[in-house]
Amino acid sequence: MVTVANPQVENGYVKIANELLEAMVRHKLTDSEWRVLLAIVRLSYGFNKCRAPISISRLEHETGLHRSRTTEALRRLEDRTMITVNREGYINTIGIQKNYEIWGSTNSPTDRTSPTDRTSPVERTKTSPTDRTHKRQKTYKAIFEHWNSKGIIKHRALTEKMKRAISGRLREEYSQEDILKAIDNYHLVLTDSAYYWSHSWTLQHFLQRGLETFIDEANPLDNYRREGGKAGNTCINADLGYPRSSMTESTLKRCSCDECRQELSRREEK
Repeated sequence: MVTVANPQVENGYVKIANELLEAMVRHKLTDSEWRVLLAIVRLSYGFNKCRAPISISRLEHETGLHRSRTTEALRRLEDRTMITVNREGYINTIGIQKNYEIWGSTNSPTDRTSPTDRTSPVERTKTSPTDRTHKRQKTYKAIFEHWNSKGIIKHRALTEKMKRAISGRLREEYSQEDILKAIDNYHLVLTDSAYYWSHSWTLQHFLQRGLETFIDEANPLDNYRREGGKAGNTCINADLGYPRSSMTESTLKRCSCDECRQELSRREEK
């Protein structure tokens, strides 16, 4: 009897932003690089994580490549800044670098494209140390004030430890918007009776321990919903500043309040 493949999303799927996938498609990679890159996507985003502990042996198994080709492809992807690799643990923590504007190219002897065809590294805008410091301070302040506005655990002052925690996350693939949205998700899950999470972190501990759990890609609003629980009227889109009729479907779907659900239902009835 011939077995026919019949993949279904019910058996698992990889959720990744179209913008990031389109950036990958535009990049010229070798066969080995593509296979390792897609394996990293599968082992991270496939488990609702931006990064994950991934061993060379696991990449060998997933790609079918020899160990030497796997490690070389991994090195080239890191050289291109397409991935981030944290070597502090027993197993490297690997993830996709979401800021695709800094992706570059590497002159590998196995590349089949000519040097003139390769994508050149993006030229970074030159800024003075004073400008960079001022920008960092504005980011620190924005994240600190947003955290305090939620009233989870209010802090009197922005400490150096908090700044280092924010800076550490920004050096990874997280943007300021990612962090602010994760704080919104955390606040909703913590305060809405539809969810069962109850632990309150400080800002520093949230950044160090909870950020990956509450980013959109981790689906915290689904993961921590009580069985049969119905979200209250806390709207995570309330601060966007424009009516629900102008919101995209994906924006409405990320919220579980009655008003956003009603707007989705109204569109479906049309």
